[in-house]
Amino acid sequence: MPFFDTRDFGRLEIDETALVEFPHGLPGFEDHHRFALIAPDECAPLIFLQSTQSTHPCFIALPVDTILPGYDLWLGPGDAETLGGPIDTPSLLCLAMICIQDQGPATANLLGPLVIHRHSRRGVQAIREDLKYSARAPLASPEAPECS
Repeated sequence: MPFFDTRDFGRLEIDETALVEFPHGLPGFEDHHRFALIAPDECAPLIFLQSTQSTHPCFIALPVDTILPGYDLWLGPGDAETLGGPIDTPSLLCLAMICIQDQGPATANLLGPLVIHRHSRRGVQAIREDLKYSARAPLASPEAPECS
């Protein structure tokens, strides 16, 4: 198993099954293609996406269904091909990136969730064209996990 240095977690040994490739990168971070999914038990259901190419970025995410049960996932043209596997709900992990602000509630990006194919371990940011959801949906969870 490979080791990676992280800003927030120190040096970690990451199982290969926790590594994900974003062939096109992420908007604003197009040079970062490989991430490790880090899900400490004490932080559940939070998932951290740590770049394996540098100690940052490290994004905070939540499974979309923990924020909005019944979320209607939309994949754009080419997203299924990029994911590289059969597209069915059980094979996909859909994550909303979380933004923590100094003032106001934390928000979730439901407009452009990260979609990861569990078998191919490839991902895309599936940005909706219909604006059905917000890129800054407030999270109303007073019981945030204590992570360290």
